[in-house]
This record gives sequence, structure tokens and C-alpha cells, in this order.
Amino acid sequence: MVGLIIVGHGDFPRILVNSAEEILGPIERLKVVSFYSEGSKNSCRIDLRRAIKNLESPDGILLLADMFGGTPCNVSVSLQKAFHLKIITGLNLPMLLEAVLHRGKEVGKLTKIVKESAIKSIIETW
Repeated sequence: MVGLIIVGHGDFPRILVNSAEEILGPIERLKVVSFYSEGSKNSCRIDLRRAIKNLESPDGILLLADMFGGTPCNVSVSLQKAFHLKIITGLNLPMLLEAVLHRGKEVGKLTKIVKESAIKSIIETW
């Protein structure tokens, strides 16, 4: 089973995971890493490394970040090659739900499914 790491600013990652668990129930093999403005890049890196080590799996790790270019994403990208992470930015609830529901798939296939679901979930209503 692919491990999941949810990273972002402030309480957003934890609140999003709480929402997903309201819908799906408890989620196993998922870690949350939050970056707060009073923290440092180094503390974020330490927290992220700890999450990666706790989830080590031959099936891989998919990391979902709140936004491209933010500190949590930048720190994640700096560790991507060393830990063979798949990273998708633009985190939203539908993509987290898809990641959880399809995480039995190979990590490359899961990444594609999650990315496609994120794009499809953005709808303009009138």
C-alpha cells in the first residue's frame, strides 16, 4: 500500500485529513506535516524526514502539497530524489479521497489517478 504524506501551511493539512476521515473513516499509513510561520525550513525538513521514515514502503510514497512554490512544497521537492517521492501540488479534498481509495495501485498509476481527479473536481457552476 502506497504511503501518503499531506503537507501544507498551518492547520490546513490536518483539517483536510479530518474531513476525509469524516467521509471514509480512519486512514492508515498517512502522515501530516504542517508548516507554521514561526517555524523554519529546517524544522519542516526534520518533520518531513520523520514522516517519510515512518512510512517507508516498497510500494512508495505519494506526497500531496497544498501549493506549488510554498515552503512545505519546496522542502518536499528538495527531498524528492533522495526518497523517491511522487509529489502533487494543489491539494484539495477530492484528490485526497481518490488517493486513499486507490492507494493499492502502483504509485505511478496512483499519481495519475489523483492528478486527474483533482483537475476534474474544479467545476464552475452558474
